Amino acid sequence: RFLKSGLKKAQQSIERSVTTMAIKADGGKNPDQLCVSLHYLGGMNMVNNGANPHTVNLNMYNALGINNNGVVGGGIMQDVGDVCLSRTEWVELPTAVDSGDLLFSIPLCVPDLSFLEAAAAGPNGAAGQSGSSRGNNGDCGVKLTVRLYIRSGATLLKAVANREYCIGESALLYTNLTQLMSGSGQKQSTNNGNKYSNGNGALRSGTINVPFTTGMLAETSNSSLNSFGSCSSIHSSGGGDAPAALHITATPRVKFNPPCTYGWSLTDAASTPPTGRKNWLKMFQLPLDQAYAFNLVHHHQLLNSNQQYPNQQLSDATVLLANERAVESALVLPLATACSLLFSSAASLSQQLAASAATKMHSKRALYLPTPSEETRSKLEVDGVVMTAMRDGCADVELGVVALVLLGEGTQMDFGLLSGCGVGFESAVPSVKTTLSFQPPHTIFEEPLISGSCPLLDEASGTQYINSLNGPSSAGVIPEGAIATRFLPRILNGSDDLLPGLAGSRQNDRYLGSIRLEVKVGYANSAVDNISTGISRGTAVEGLVELEHYMDAGVGGSGCGQVPVLAPAIDAITGRRIGTFVLLLRVATANNGKHTPSSPQHGPGTAGGNNSTNGASSSTTSGLVSVVGLPTLTEDLGLAPYMDCDPPPPNSQLAASPPTAAGIRRRQVATMGSFVSNRFLEYQANVVRKRDASVLKKRYDEYHQSLLEESDVEGEADLPLFQRRSPRPFRPSNSRGDAMLAGIGFNVHVQSLALNILQENGNQARQAAVTQSVTHGAPADHARGFGEKSNNGGDASAGVIDSSKDGAPRGGLRRLESTRLEFAKDLDDSVTGLISAVGEHFKSRANRNRAGVKPSRHIPPNLPSIIHYRTKSVECAQRLHSLTWDIAVRRANCFSQALGIAVTSYLASLSDGGPAWRGYAAIWARHGYLLTYEGLLSAVGKELGMIEDASVAISMLRMVSVVLMPDDPNSNNNGRRQRIPVPYSPYLRWVHLIHLATPSQNGSNSKTQYRLEIGLDPSFFQSRVPDPLKNGTPVRFFPILFQMGVDIRQWGVNAGRSVALIQMKDNNSSKRGHVTMGDAADPSMETSTGENNQMTTSGHGGSLLDDEDDDGDGEDSIPDNEIHMALNVEGYRKLNAYAHSVNPTNGVTAAAAPPPVFDSLEYSAQMQVPQQQPIHPSLVSLSEAIRTSAGKMEHAVMDQAATICQRFGGGSTVFCKSGKDRTAMQVTFKQSQFVQRFIDKKEVRVVLEDTPVSSNDVFAKSTLMRKHGNRIPICEKNAGEPKFAFNPLQRKFMPEMLRPDASLCTWSKPET
Repeated sequence: RFLKSGLKKAQQSIERSVTTMAIKADGGKNPDQLCVSLHYLGGMNMVNNGANPHTVNLNMYNALGINNNGVVGGGIMQDVGDVCLSRTEWVELPTAVDSGDLLFSIPLCVPDLSFLEAAAAGPNGAAGQSGSSRGNNGDCGVKLTVRLYIRSGATLLKAVANREYCIGESALLYTNLTQLMSGSGQKQSTNNGNKYSNGNGALRSGTINVPFTTGMLAETSNSSLNSFGSCSSIHSSGGGDAPAALHITATPRVKFNPPCTYGWSLTDAASTPPTGRKNWLKMFQLPLDQAYAFNLVHHHQLLNSNQQYPNQQLSDATVLLANERAVESALVLPLATACSLLFSSAASLSQQLAASAATKMHSKRALYLPTPSEETRSKLEVDGVVMTAMRDGCADVELGVVALVLLGEGTQMDFGLLSGCGVGFESAVPSVKTTLSFQPPHTIFEEPLISGSCPLLDEASGTQYINSLNGPSSAGVIPEGAIATRFLPRILNGSDDLLPGLAGSRQNDRYLGSIRLEVKVGYANSAVDNISTGISRGTAVEGLVELEHYMDAGVGGSGCGQVPVLAPAIDAITGRRIGTFVLLLRVATANNGKHTPSSPQHGPGTAGGNNSTNGASSSTTSGLVSVVGLPTLTEDLGLAPYMDCDPPPPNSQLAASPPTAAGIRRRQVATMGSFVSNRFLEYQANVVRKRDASVLKKRYDEYHQSLLEESDVEGEADLPLFQRRSPRPFRPSNSRGDAMLAGIGFNVHVQSLALNILQENGNQARQAAVTQSVTHGAPADHARGFGEKSNNGGDASAGVIDSSKDGAPRGGLRRLESTRLEFAKDLDDSVTGLISAVGEHFKSRANRNRAGVKPSRHIPPNLPSIIHYRTKSVECAQRLHSLTWDIAVRRANCFSQALGIAVTSYLASLSDGGPAWRGYAAIWARHGYLLTYEGLLSAVGKELGMIEDASVAISMLRMVSVVLMPDDPNSNNNGRRQRIPVPYSPYLRWVHLIHLATPSQNGSNSKTQYRLEIGLDPSFFQSRVPDPLKNGTPVRFFPILFQMGVDIRQWGVNAGRSVALIQMKDNNSSKRGHVTMGDAADPSMETSTGENNQMTTSGHGGSLLDDEDDDGDGEDSIPDNEIHMALNVEGYRKLNAYAHSVNPTNGVTAAAAPPPVFDSLEYSAQMQVPQQQPIHPSLVSLSEAIRTSAGKMEHAVMDQAATICQRFGGGSTVFCKSGKDRTAMQVTFKQSQFVQRFIDKKEVRVVLEDTPVSSNDVFAKSTLMRKHGNRIPICEKNAGEPKFAFNPLQRKFMPEMLRPDASLCTWSKPET
């Protein structure tokens, strides 16, 4: 006992000595600091009213969750002790004697203690009465204690536990505080959800002076323990200086903003769960709120003429109360559901269209059976395949080449003698190499069949051979072909795409194709010398068999065998007939050659989804590629198959195309058949597109069930927020890789700061101003990744490229779409080369002497140049189709996130105090709603991919027009079925996203537009929606992205240095006990050396480069040094065009000025020539900031862009990777800048955005909001830790205005 006591005294002595030395060393450079805290003391709340004295404390025990070991009633219970309910920030003690009052910016937050009031009431229930009516029980009620602490501001004590000293203590009753807020001692009940506000939502407040009753600041004459801050102690007595006291202003805490007040948004959920809705707290989290109090010095004089309060004047001692709130948007999940419904239907149709294209290709494609030596199936299995193909519209063709007889005209010989021949050729008979190829009727490219050696006979030998076949012993024997093949060509008709000049050339309008034979003379032995062929060495001999003739005649029908057929053999050079091919042919068809195909195996009906329209007649403008606004490229070139675009009518390109270069080219490629393989199409339809359509459909089902309260969220009830994965309005940032949640924007909050002016005279607070920003994570498709290696497999042989495979193009949408254009250019070049090679071939054939030879429409399969270009064209087309689909799905996911964020911002701007109520609604209706996205991502690694995704998704918002309309329960059922409900919202009823497609001139693609209808409560619509936005007026988004990296990764990109190299050098330096960073060194960086001289940072156990919830960038991350500048220049051009429209400089009014042009596509649609507009006067500073930002982290770009957007009545969003750390730095900077401008504004005619402010004041308020505001709790919602994820190295490289206090980062315990 003595040793413990002595040790404690020794420790206290050491602490006092250290403190004394630190204070002496500081020399008064840093002033001392004060703090106020609010406490509940168990000893002061022991009631003496005839009941159990522990009743109040027992209720507090239960509220705090303290285990009382079952002791209740009159048993002995341990005192509840000292419970700190709230405390202010530390404020520096003024050095001047006459500096006046000291205002604490962080108010004391008093919890709702009404549950203790009944237990604390006296025998007559006097707890809620005023002091004069309580009589002898004036001290009854819940008693609270307010303490004033002081601590040293010495620099050396900041890094250690700085001791605090209580210098004053006051007591007050909880009842007095509630009476102050009511204004008259009674709680006023209103219909706006706040019992301490008047009818129009303005907050009430009251003030009281509470003297110190204990401590060095207490005065004996006023130390009455029975007053407890009652109304009788408001004024001090006696003359001279007033005693030290706390001047307390009580006002309601704004957890739920009453509707139609400043700080409330249309996207806020209802403050009270609707009747019967049990999942409200499972769907939403309570709003995060924090209040700040600031002195008003100048600005109060400007508000005395406010027409809203004509009978009130502001006093000189006026306080500005800033209520900060972060609220989840009730629209995020319904809009994600609407997008999933639209895109799942479109993806399902796209899958059907691809399957239909595969079926159509399959319907033209001949089937080839293996040769007898290669066949592994039984004859029965082969016959089954043949019969199925014949029922599906194929013909069974068997062809055998018996010999090439060098004879005269066929009429000179009796070739019917061959029908009875059964004698084979001797080995001495010479042979010739023969190649057979099939000429389809729909494409110019021949398909190889078989090659081999064919007997070659001269006229004498052939005559002798034929005569020998007429002997009695050979009767009834059919000769065998030296070369035999069997295949199943398709029977086409006039409605199919046929080659030019072929349609209508057959009386029965059925087309089967031809077989071309090509031979070159080869010799088996010297006996060939006895043969004089008359053929030049190396010359090809050709023969042609048109199968349609034999199909019409029923040659070799299903019940017949092969019959002899004679085909003239033509010299390919001279065109002279030199002999005859002796063939055996059988052409068998089902139903006498009538085309009656069965139901296709891979037809449109195989696709699931909401759209069951047959793919043959469906419009592909409703497919996913067109719905997300992608231009079709392969189809625009006229390249079949048409699986993402409306196909032209059969033969339309061949007969009706205009005689232009493009029309001629389309005719040429139309003769070349399909530019993708059937295997590729089947893989696309039945694997890739089916998989993605299924994901989108399942996503819609889960989202919709969640909205209807049918989803199973009970299993996640005990999980922390950052581990939950059910669809909710709040999606934690660490769920980025979850594909099922990819349609929901993550970490979306409406961050608002409402300014109210509190007055000492007890009048209601004045609503002065409000600023709102939507904070969120980057709208990017994290689930599909950015090209990093994956273990997911794929069918490489099918030529498929998608994001789940290695070797797929890397990056986000911007880079992928650029790659897509490169693929299209490669495809165009390959097709151009193919057309040129084909033209050269036909030209060379035309130059030959081909007298008597029928011109050929087909290309032989053995021409190297044509094989090269055709193979390359097919590869390029398949790569382009695969990448197009991957981009379409990626666009759908990113757009779904961006749309929820944009509409949340728009409806927040429509809310009270927003730009819509300052006259901007009419401007939105004519020129569009300006929406500025402020991105804080670095242009390297995965964040570069996020920038690329976000930039395209944000640009897609230009296709959206929002229409507000009253909810009509009597509307048609078809429209209502597509409406997505918005639960838990007081005024929003439903949303309906409609895809509008305007066909382009060539009909091959569409200009995509979206119409978003939002149903509102009818009474709210009539009374609160501005007139310019009624009557179905569409408001089109005008989205602009400004981007600036603000961390060490961006510094490395700008400096051309690897971040890994920076870390390596930093680690090497830390081994020597110091840090050197070259020109970036900062001696103020807080570091320490621990054991083994390794750099250590308190609380940080990972890499110095781990930030946020980092998921790595990979080893081969390549930075983009130009993307920030390119995006900012692009954003400036758009903002400049908007500024010239809404604030013309040429004397035209905004109502008469033309709408701004967003991009080159709108110029093309309006048939305008892009013009370089002069710099708008309001954008001069932004233009200069962008010009000087090359290679720098120039925060002025973001600052100027946000200010201009606010000036023009636009909305603002802020995002980084997760939406919690860098976003918090930016949004708190913007809020503090807004507050400071409001405080410093001195003249009415000065625009708020033009008010100059001190950067030191802005930085101080930013630090205050980062320490005590909503952003650290948002970090806890996302990551489970109430800390900003910046380590010392990252914090060091951030711009000064965004650099957080060291105590708030992961390596140091935050002060909250």
